[in-house]
Amino acid sequence: MSDHYHTLYVGGESPIPRALGADAALDPVRVTSADQLPETLERTPTSCVVATADRSGGDVVTLLDAVRDRSPALPFVVLDETADPELAAAVLAREATDYVDTRAETYRPELAVRRIETAAARYRAERPGAGRLGATHPEIGATDDSADPCPDVFFTLDASGELLQWNERASDVLGYGEAELAGYHPADLIPPDHADRVVDAIERVRSQGSARIEVPLRTTDGRELPYEFSGALLEPADGGSAAIAGIGRDVTRRRRRATQLAASREKYRRLVETAPDAVFIVDAETGRILDTNEAAAELLGKPQTEIVGMHQTELHPASERERYRQLFESHVDAGGASRVDDGFYVVRDDGREIPVEISAGVTEIGDRTLNQAVFRDVTARKQREETLEALREVTRDLMAAGTRAEICGLAVETAQNVLGLPISGIHLLDDGGTELRPVAIADAAERLFDDIPSFEEGEGLIWEVYREGSPRLYEDVGDQTGAYNPETPVQTEMILPLGDHGVFMAGSTESERLTESKLNLAKILTANIHTALDRAERERQIERQRDELQAELEEVFERIDDGFFALDDEWRVTYVNERAERLLGASERELRDRVVWQAVPELRSSVGDEAFRRAAETQRQTTDEAFFEPLDAWLEFHVYPSETGLSVYFRDVSERKRREQRLEQQNARLESFASMVAHEFRNPLSIAQIYLQAARDGDESAFDDVAEALDRMEEMIDVLLIMTRGGESVVDPETVSLGEVASQAWSDLSVGASRLEIASDLRVRAERHHLRHLLSNLFQNALEHGDTENRPAADDVHRTRSDAVRRTPGDSEDAVETAPTDADGLTVRVGELADSEGFYVEDDGSGIPEGERESVFEAGYTTDANGIGLGLTFIAQLAETYGWEHSLAEGTDGGARFEFRGVDVPSE
Repeated sequence: MSDHYHTLYVGGESPIPRALGADAALDPVRVTSADQLPETLERTPTSCVVATADRSGGDVVTLLDAVRDRSPALPFVVLDETADPELAAAVLAREATDYVDTRAETYRPELAVRRIETAAARYRAERPGAGRLGATHPEIGATDDSADPCPDVFFTLDASGELLQWNERASDVLGYGEAELAGYHPADLIPPDHADRVVDAIERVRSQGSARIEVPLRTTDGRELPYEFSGALLEPADGGSAAIAGIGRDVTRRRRRATQLAASREKYRRLVETAPDAVFIVDAETGRILDTNEAAAELLGKPQTEIVGMHQTELHPASERERYRQLFESHVDAGGASRVDDGFYVVRDDGREIPVEISAGVTEIGDRTLNQAVFRDVTARKQREETLEALREVTRDLMAAGTRAEICGLAVETAQNVLGLPISGIHLLDDGGTELRPVAIADAAERLFDDIPSFEEGEGLIWEVYREGSPRLYEDVGDQTGAYNPETPVQTEMILPLGDHGVFMAGSTESERLTESKLNLAKILTANIHTALDRAERERQIERQRDELQAELEEVFERIDDGFFALDDEWRVTYVNERAERLLGASERELRDRVVWQAVPELRSSVGDEAFRRAAETQRQTTDEAFFEPLDAWLEFHVYPSETGLSVYFRDVSERKRREQRLEQQNARLESFASMVAHEFRNPLSIAQIYLQAARDGDESAFDDVAEALDRMEEMIDVLLIMTRGGESVVDPETVSLGEVASQAWSDLSVGASRLEIASDLRVRAERHHLRHLLSNLFQNALEHGDTENRPAADDVHRTRSDAVRRTPGDSEDAVETAPTDADGLTVRVGELADSEGFYVEDDGSGIPEGERESVFEAGYTTDANGIGLGLTFIAQLAETYGWEHSLAEGTDGGARFEFRGVDVPSE
């Protein structure tokens, strides 16, 4: 072995180059990059290349390929600092001379250097004519111990092919003593079935200069050790016969690693090929698909040979390829593993888009970055999710359905359109509990069967399921014991109970099969149907109870004397009893479901809506009363609020209001009585006092005046009683002359220049003093208010007849019947109405404004600041006592005209 071997080291700083330099037999040359390798090999004779594989990114596999292309036999030793088993498999598959795992627990730099030295020595020994062994041996000139330091088996063969030399390692491996191997042919040291290959290899060395072969080496104890032998032809230095030098290396570990690598590759291949999901191996740099499996071919609907070579974006919809390209690149840049499962699709060869879930990982193999992606078809999952979502939406509709029939109809429609069960239907238990009757049947089922039967208790499989309460899936329905119709065209049938309500049924013909998956979805549907039917049943019971209660309430409402109606929260009438119909003057048909103010507009105009709105806003009971014009009646309302509307009770309180009004009138009369007495009695009482004093002084005639004043007071008491009693007063009428009484009343007043005209001698039935007092008040009103000029003073007007007599001694009563003629005075006229139903009193004064004519008869009305306003009130009450109708209009000459009708006028 030469003293020095030129070794080329490719890699960074590490203990290896230092160890190489420390070894006296090695002469290392270091390069830092693969680019420097070709020039260095060209310039420097090299016995071995040593390359370090680290995480700095150096590509050892590419470097190995470059060395093999240039020098196939040059030793190449890989020092792996990454502990990557795939790297070991890759470099050994490319026939690297040796592989050293520097991260292994048994690793030592000095041992690695020894292995490098061995590889370099063997290369020099194998190289044809590369060296001479020395002059000790006559054929090859080599010393006997020149190969002993070599850790591998080293040997030489003579011209005949027999062992000529061997090292200590050879003896140790084979188990022979040093002298025992002499004369052996190499074919004798291997199993017989490999002998021909050894002979052929020796011949190749002689003819070609070198050869390599891997055969088992058989030891003395019968073991077979895998060895790789390399041989080279040696030319003798002195022109003797050519010899063969060879090195044998134990490749047990290499073969084991190769076997493991092959097993791993096979396992990987089997995993890829047998994977249930589509697998794509994609070049991360180019995006091209490098490998795939049969599942991918099935997913895409095209052969694997067509898929390999496609760009990964071509797997997806054309409109979104840019999106998928960006997703792929971002995943490669991020590295590691990822998983996406929403909104991703592949396109089949027939154009259909298939939703997929993608799981991907990035890995480095040699100098290539690969993206390993697994595509899982999630069509079924998506369909199930969509089905479940549809069932959730249907659940809301089921819960909103009003009747059992609506629920069942919606459920069967869902079974057809959502679950894909066209032959389906629902049977519900009848009220008697002895028969399951069809309520909702799919169209396909009705077409399949001539008639949809009801099932009496105990008939068919349907009753078994109903009683057991568990869903069943039947295959070959006609063959089942208890089948209702053995000749049924249905092959597979599912029956699911709906609690106590009934069952849901679905079937398929021979061309269609029901699955457990559909059964599970049907269970979800029937659970919702069950819940909806429970709700509908509860609502039906509540509705029935409500109807019963409503009937009882209506009966109560109809019995009560009050009117009653109910309003919802939008003021619509929801109920009205007969009494309310009569009071409101509208039928239930005219009122029901209409806004109350629109149905009975008079209610708002007469009553108003304030009490109703206040009750609704405050949620507190309110009471109000108002005059309802259509009925000419007073109504009292009691309004009771609730969250859903108002309950209104009302009654006719007109009689009570009349009583209250009469009481108020009586109270008013009583209140004004004192004033009236004081007012009416002042003059006659004063006269009586004056003339009584005169009588005491000896004037006998004064007693007549006192008596007249007392008579006057008695008449006034009678009149005042009429005022306080009103229509309840009892009168004793007689036939009197209207003109005569008018003249008497006129004569009692101080009239100044005013005059009285009697236009008729009408006779009427009345008490004389009542009629005279009525006319006197009318005359008095005319004199006070008829004109502003030439009017007597208020005190003068109230003078009695005795005042006039007193004022004009000697005048007779007839003097007042002929009114003085004064063009400036007021004219008061008394006459008979044109229809002879009564009489009138009018004047030609200023009259009474039309807007005040209805008010003048009210108690307290007066235009005199000092007056008490009872004169015309008395007139109205006196007319009421006799049943006369009184009115006020404009006179013939523009003054005031009082008319009295309904007067009892005796026939002639």
